[in-house]
Amino acid sequence: MKHPDLDRDQQLEIVINGSAIVLDKYSNGMDFHISKDSLWVRGKPTENGLIKKQGTEGPFLDGETEKFLLIYGTGKADKIDLLKKIGTLLQNNYSKSDIEVKLVPDTLVEKNKLAETNNLYLIGSPEENIYLKEILPDLPLTFSKDSLKLKGTYSRMETGIQMIYPNPKQVDRYVIIDKYPENLVIFDVADYFIYSLKDGELDVHEDGYFDSNWQVGK
Repeated sequence: MKHPDLDRDQQLEIVINGSAIVLDKYSNGMDFHISKDSLWVRGKPTENGLIKKQGTEGPFLDGETEKFLLIYGTGKADKIDLLKKIGTLLQNNYSKSDIEVKLVPDTLVEKNKLAETNNLYLIGSPEENIYLKEILPDLPLTFSKDSLKLKGTYSRMETGIQMIYPNPKQVDRYVIIDKYPENLVIFDVADYFIYSLKDGELDVHEDGYFDSNWQVGK
């Protein structure tokens, strides 16, 4: 806004992603945000709805570049050892990149207020991971007995999902959701992946990015 060619006595038009904003008055610094109608407008957002912004804009990799914890589920006693084992495998994978990450049970998340200072990598399904079950109503992801749905509908027995999303209980932090099919796979370069993995063969059914309001795009 300090460019010498700008005439402050004339209107200024700013175009952001195709949205034209005409300014009669402007200062050296201004705020803009995207509205519910997906149009850019002047001013700071006044609503409490989710919006992609610096620090919580995705993709999956973004949740791993800040302080995060691996959270294994304890909701089903017969699956605790398996989920803890998967968490240990993840720990080992991250350690190869010189990333130290702790593995803790879901029962400690609320008790120790872990979401306030950490992104949470949630391992397991809603039945297996207590914290995921609590926040699931506020996610654009649904589980039924036999299927999971995010844009499309998929068999829970045959598919896994990895997804990053603002933590509904701490919106300036992420939750990373990892419901595995049968083996460990790590994706990084989108907001969500739905995939199957059988006999070592990987098939990505759906991958993409949430829109500016953290919703599934059409």
